[in-house]
Amino acid sequence: LELKDKLLAKSELAAGRSVQRALMPKHNPMLPGWEVWMMTKPANEVSGDFVDYLGLHENRFGLALGDVAGKGLKAALLMVKLQATLRALAADFSSLADLGAKLNTILRRDGLPDSFASLVYLELQPGSGNIRLLNAGHMPPLLLRGTIVEEIPRGRSALGVLPDAVFFEQSVEM
Repeated sequence: LELKDKLLAKSELAAGRSVQRALMPKHNPMLPGWEVWMMTKPANEVSGDFVDYLGLHENRFGLALGDVAGKGLKAALLMVKLQATLRALAADFSSLADLGAKLNTILRRDGLPDSFASLVYLELQPGSGNIRLLNAGHMPPLLLRGTIVEEIPRGRSALGVLPDAVFFEQSVEM
């Protein structure tokens, strides 16, 4: 029975990995004036890491990089919740600070007491060098200008940590 349980668990994790792969971008986006590469490789069968891109409409395009705290199935399920919520809401918010607050409220309401996620979400416009950025507790993005590497300031709280967390939108000119 123990072997049967292990085989079943392994099969379920493999199915979970297939679902996660299906939710990841199939191709790198092609945008006028931009070269974008996205990749993720989980350390385990399933994970709480994700990359995503969203074609919001012809002049708005979103890129996301997130990490749900923890490992395994729990983190993977919460990652899917965060990704689905971001996909559902991003087009409706012109303010990335407000989007961060809404994501935080939902993750606190629907997540587990000890769960949280970091997120870098940015929007760019094809043919423009301006990027709008929300960093919710993630490592600071790096900006390469020639041979100089600049750290874009780290965002505030991760999503799901504080009930009334305040987020802010950053703007970067490329």
